[in-house]
Amino acid sequence: MKRPHGEPHRGPSAFIGLMLLSAMLLGGCAQQTRVPLKRLPVIPLQQQISEVNTVARRIHTLRLTGELTIHYFNHHNQPQSLSLHGVLLLKRLDSAVQNSGSSRRKVEALLLTTYLGQNAMELGVNRHGYWLINHQKNIAYIGALDSRGQTPPGVLPLNPAELPALLGFATLPTNGLTIRTVIPGADHTRLLVLGYEDGRLTVRRQITLSRYTGRINQVTLFGAGSRAEAICVLRRYPLVAPDALEAAGTPVAQLICRQFSITVPERHIRIEFDVHHVQSKLPAKARFIFRRPSLRGDTVHVIAAK
Repeated sequence: MKRPHGEPHRGPSAFIGLMLLSAMLLGGCAQQTRVPLKRLPVIPLQQQISEVNTVARRIHTLRLTGELTIHYFNHHNQPQSLSLHGVLLLKRLDSAVQNSGSSRRKVEALLLTTYLGQNAMELGVNRHGYWLINHQKNIAYIGALDSRGQTPPGVLPLNPAELPALLGFATLPTNGLTIRTVIPGADHTRLLVLGYEDGRLTVRRQITLSRYTGRINQVTLFGAGSRAEAICVLRRYPLVAPDALEAAGTPVAQLICRQFSITVPERHIRIEFDVHHVQSKLPAKARFIFRRPSLRGDTVHVIAAK
């Protein structure tokens, strides 16, 4: 059979050389030893709470940049996805409220997204209220948080004040409202954060921790009636020894995962964030970052909290 014009001749020696190279590569891969991960023992509950809280308290300000993908359904109930460049900024305003089932600390948060170099969406919260701006359609929704720090239902796809809890660095109560469930043989343990609702004990949060790495790999927030409001899966943590997670010398950036996805079941929305850069400090003039922007030219909807 004639080879195509211009194709170089490959004789038996070239073929044998290619086979030898493949064998060397495959053999080298086969000979690499893999160090098995060791499963951490089930440590005492109070020690586990202390470890989670120590890590959480080290994170005061945070700047994450990367690629954001939003999966949703349009008004025809057809699945859609939109990829954006995203910047997430967080700042804590005070210490955690211990001895309660609440996941909230007072925070200021801002999520900025761009599409093809143009502003796309802005979601923010500060000590005065919240805002959601669709720059593509010049529509803005603004309002105040209620007494529990919640946004009115159906307004925002996600309450930005809950982001620290979803990302796994909200502190846990130490007064018995954090309990643990251990499944024999499982690779994880679960911590349930309880709270009171109308005089009844309910589940507010569920935190799943890996017994191999000590990292939080899933957080579920529950609303009224123990209904799952948001679920966050955390992946791709930097490699840090479990006993070094609490060490003061461990950089804060090493405590943050590099990929997370947040699902809001009732809204059928999933937000995926591939984190490219992590900074533990905000840019200069941080006091202006969380100020609600001017809404001139936008159609503004003011949402009153019930």
